[in-house]
Amino acid sequence: MLNAVNSASSSTSAAGHALCGETGQSPTPTCSLTSAAPAGCLSRPAADGQGAAFTSLVRQASAPTPAPAQQRSVLDPVADRMLCLDGQAARLAVTTTRPMPVDAPPPAASGLSEERTETPAVALAEPSPPPPMPAGTGAAREMAPSRQDRDDLAGLGMGDGGPEVARVQRVLKKWNRHLDLEVSGTYDEPTRRAVHLYKAIYGTGHDGRSLDARTSDCLARMEDGTFWNAPPEKSLAGRILYAASQDLGKPYRMGGDGVTSTDCAMLTRRALVRAGVADADLTRLADQQLRDAEQGSNGLQRVTSPKPGDLVFFDNRTSQSSVAYKGVTHVGIWLGGGLMLAASSGQGKVVIQEVGSQVAGFARAQEAVASR
Repeated sequence: MLNAVNSASSSTSAAGHALCGETGQSPTPTCSLTSAAPAGCLSRPAADGQGAAFTSLVRQASAPTPAPAQQRSVLDPVADRMLCLDGQAARLAVTTTRPMPVDAPPPAASGLSEERTETPAVALAEPSPPPPMPAGTGAAREMAPSRQDRDDLAGLGMGDGGPEVARVQRVLKKWNRHLDLEVSGTYDEPTRRAVHLYKAIYGTGHDGRSLDARTSDCLARMEDGTFWNAPPEKSLAGRILYAASQDLGKPYRMGGDGVTSTDCAMLTRRALVRAGVADADLTRLADQQLRDAEQGSNGLQRVTSPKPGDLVFFDNRTSQSSVAYKGVTHVGIWLGGGLMLAASSGQGKVVIQEVGSQVAGFARAQEAVASR
């Protein structure tokens, strides 16, 4: 009989502990108990189904004189609340165990708020290098990219597809997040234009239809982070194009301030100022920029044969044609290969697009002025 009592006592205690989440099978990671289990926990039917009479015998044989009920708490991770047991009945006290989200303050506004607040010769920083890869993963490289890394990219061109093309697209997107480019794994027209811009900025060519060995080496170095140890110095044209490329995707608006929106001449004005060619007195009107080039003022000189980084002017017929100098109503930045970077009213944003017709002239920034 004593053995039966001890057996029933053990199983009943196990049932009580299971209720509190104390068994080894409980998924609860922690359990905070403020006191020992009260005698009331042993009033449940025994696990072997002996019934209330047998349970009463267990209580008489093993339980001390009942003490006043003491509260204990168990964290219920599923319901995210505390289950408080008082020995007679269970009551639920809902408590918050996760902090309320705190809205982050809005990012500080960057850029220029007024036309006259721009600072000449402000150098634009390169994108921050990616964080170092963990050692031993096979992805970390401390030295220059291997010949195989470069060779895997060299020769890729229009119509090609696969993981190596996706690598190129990912690197280009990290280099300039404003590019209208998807990581599709297909060397398509947006990829051609992005490669073309990259080559024009770093002086590795003027054709984005394929990757040459030099461009492939630069991209591989950007991918593993060694590019930023000693990035190639940009020419004046490269600085102008890089400054303008940071406005890709910016909304077009006639008379835009250049910060939240821009028009064609504000885009070129900001690029020239940020590249150190001109100061804030440079006009924001396309026809007057051509006039400055003809007069050799504000760091501009008119030329007949364009190169990447030159301004290209258009005399498209608009409502302003009759009052514009020489009918010039539009300006962009020449990329070569029939492409230019411009704020397009038709597409409603800054884009890389075909040059088109109605070209009225070209102007080139002067390095001597930029170095003053």
